[in-house]
Amino acid sequence: MTYLTLMRRIVCCSLLFGASAFAADSLAPRDPAPDFNLISQSGSQVSLKSYKGSWVILFFFGDHSSEDVRLEARNLQKDLAKFDSYHAVVVGIGRTSPESNRIWADKDGLTFTLLSDLDQTTAKAYAVPADGSKSAGDGGIYEMIVTPDGRVKLPRIVTNDVDEESNHLLACLQYFKDLAARAAS
Repeated sequence: MTYLTLMRRIVCCSLLFGASAFAADSLAPRDPAPDFNLISQSGSQVSLKSYKGSWVILFFFGDHSSEDVRLEARNLQKDLAKFDSYHAVVVGIGRTSPESNRIWADKDGLTFTLLSDLDQTTAKAYAVPADGSKSAGDGGIYEMIVTPDGRVKLPRIVTNDVDEESNHLLACLQYFKDLAARAAS
């Protein structure tokens, strides 16, 4: 086993079982991911089903006034090509309006989809605290990985290290890819 492979496993295991906590009421790995139908910054309706066949990184945030939220969004944007290499898409879901998401995306150069969940129905379905509590993670940021067949792979990751979270997510995708390759051989 190479050092890089070992480090990826350690990162994924720490996300699954370590300091990045999961709520007791969160979704479990392999649970069907709740579908949603929300409005994007461009005004179009978007559902989870529209991403079937792709890995989906769900990036939940309370609003985009927090510097932590804005930093995480910029880091995800910076790594979009890397996510794409894993056939993964990034989808932001916030307690924000489509118009404010459009303004934010334009201002910060964000090209990934930002969805409006003003009543927090989707956040609640994913067991994300309705208040966007900062005590749970930096800026109230939660991220999840959904499999190409619409199942939860990593439930409710509480982001504790905004500077490295995008790298952690990429390491997990690599780990899942490696596991699939070993299972197929």
